[in-house]
Amino acid sequence: MLSFDNLKFRYEPFPMAVATPFFEEAHYKQLVERFPPVDLFEEIPGAGDKLSLSEKFGRRDYHRTIRGDPYWKELHRYLKSRQFIAEVLRTLALNHIELGFPKVATSIPDAWRLIFRDLARGRLPYDLTRLSSRFEFSILRSGGGYLTPHTDTPKKRITLVFSMIGEDEWRPEYGGATDMNRALNEADSYNWENRRVEFRDVETLHSYEFTPNQCLVFVKTFNSLHSVRPIPETPSTATRKTLTINIESAH
Repeated sequence: MLSFDNLKFRYEPFPMAVATPFFEEAHYKQLVERFPPVDLFEEIPGAGDKLSLSEKFGRRDYHRTIRGDPYWKELHRYLKSRQFIAEVLRTLALNHIELGFPKVATSIPDAWRLIFRDLARGRLPYDLTRLSSRFEFSILRSGGGYLTPHTDTPKKRITLVFSMIGEDEWRPEYGGATDMNRALNEADSYNWENRRVEFRDVETLHSYEFTPNQCLVFVKTFNSLHSVRPIPETPSTATRKTLTINIESAH
């Protein structure tokens, strides 16, 4: 269905990677065709100009969309699974990014094995529910949609953003690139708590063009500033549609 094999990493000033293509092409086409209509989405306060359909925003339509479509139901089940989280952590570790999390149990027998291992070593079992994944449909509209520079909230540890557009649906001149940023003022370079930063306060180190069947992966750090600059008015009704998966810790 999807593959992490062709991820290309940057490590400075924080880990960020891109893979294209990411989904198997036929499956990706089905997901794009089934992306929820914009009128189901709700605006996220204080998040730039972003529309969301998720467990928090437009919750009823979100669950109805997941339950009512076999493609989204299957993908949702996998991306919310322990197996998916373990695969992401394993992929990062293979690319020299160790986040300090112990092995993630992907099955009940695996979980019991880890519990007995910790008990045999004379310590309390590791909290196997510490990491979870959150599934969100997102939209940025042309004519002003944007995301201000931010490092993400402390509970977010890893973010994956999948583009959800057809081959001829979005052009480079429409914008929508995800920027890897660095604070211009050294006093603003440590930002673990995700305090507000303006576009004028950062320099862009690299831009990841918004293209079909793309996956962006970035790791939450004290300086993981990333953004999407305001999207100009386009000559079409195109919207920047994505599926965002956040791997989060309980604390």
